[in-house]
Amino acid sequence: MPRKGQRGAFGAVRARVRKEVLRNPGVGVSEIARRLGFDQSTINYHAHILAAEGAVQIVKDGRTLRLFKPGRRSRRELAPLLVARHPALRKIVQAILRHPGINGETLAQRLKLAKSTVSYHVKKLRSQGVVTRRNGPDGQQLFVSPRFRRAFR
Repeated sequence: MPRKGQRGAFGAVRARVRKEVLRNPGVGVSEIARRLGFDQSTINYHAHILAAEGAVQIVKDGRTLRLFKPGRRSRRELAPLLVARHPALRKIVQAILRHPGINGETLAQRLKLAKSTVSYHVKKLRSQGVVTRRNGPDGQQLFVSPRFRRAFR
């Protein structure tokens, strides 16, 4: 197994991976592989070594491994970056910001998405603390949590 700070080809690959992560926090392993011209398994291998050395933080986002600058941040703290990198989540949050108190059905119609898709993503956003819901005259109303409003504007 390569040692910390190893020079040569392995060290050069890891340096390039780390540089991509510092430039683009939350970048996925497959995106790094595409940008650097390596196989995804190669980047995955080096990302895990960098994580073991404390040089990057790996967060699993669905089936995607996302890499961040080192630090002990929770998923809730990383939520704005994870949402910003996911097109459907980003659209949902932006729509809720434009129309605070919107219900899921109206949100699905406005975004031209299936209600089940919106429901799935809203549930994910709620679990990360990004979106809250309250009972209202039209059923469940959706709001972006106050601590995340600024991050998404």
